[in-house]
Amino acid sequence: MPVDNSVFDALGDLWWNPENIVAAPMLYENHVRFNYFRSVLRDLRGLRILDVGCGGGILAEAFAKEGARVTGMDASASSIRAATRHAEINQLDIEYFTGKAEDIRCDSNTFDAVVAANILEHVGDVNTTLKECSRVLKPGGKFFYITVNRTVKSLMVFIWIAQYLTRASPRGVHDWNMFIRPEELVDLMKRQGIANLETRGLVVSSIWPTIRMWVLKRHIVLNLALGDDTSMNYIGYGVKR
Repeated sequence: MPVDNSVFDALGDLWWNPENIVAAPMLYENHVRFNYFRSVLRDLRGLRILDVGCGGGILAEAFAKEGARVTGMDASASSIRAATRHAEINQLDIEYFTGKAEDIRCDSNTFDAVVAANILEHVGDVNTTLKECSRVLKPGGKFFYITVNRTVKSLMVFIWIAQYLTRASPRGVHDWNMFIRPEELVDLMKRQGIANLETRGLVVSSIWPTIRMWVLKRHIVLNLALGDDTSMNYIGYGVKR
């Protein structure tokens, strides 16, 4: 079944609702991914950061609150409208625009960091997306990623269990064939002039909150932490040569 990105168009302001089955996992995991990015970048003040596939602005706002100059882009116009409204309510100066990851409408060598979090498994052309991310990065700039490994384990959890057995995720939100093995991503990054420096696993830190959330809310929230197991989600970064 092809990946269905239309589910993100329907979210609107529900991007910030922790009870929404699509938004909840990203809201709950945001502190883990943001803390990792911040640990690499250290002082965020004044850094120009591009959030590719920003959705409703969950990660973009975390960067902006730390003093970064943030630009967010997403193919979903409704998501961009929701992100813009939420930033205005919170008095955050974030530049948002609608656009595809394969065609980033920004000048070359512009950003200190580009983030592709939970987006690479949704784009039509990963290689072109990485080419564009590399193009807009300054030399020495950092490229961050989070995506899903293509393994039997991820097939069972993200497709069979989440989409079919429990229906905790909308059917079609993920296509296992679009998941990317870490070594494949590292090779694609290298082709676009980005040298991978680290890949870490995102592992479930405790299963009981996940079970509790499923029983009470009827959706799955994975309480994630950094680890060595990359068989499901993994996170990392590289540097543009």
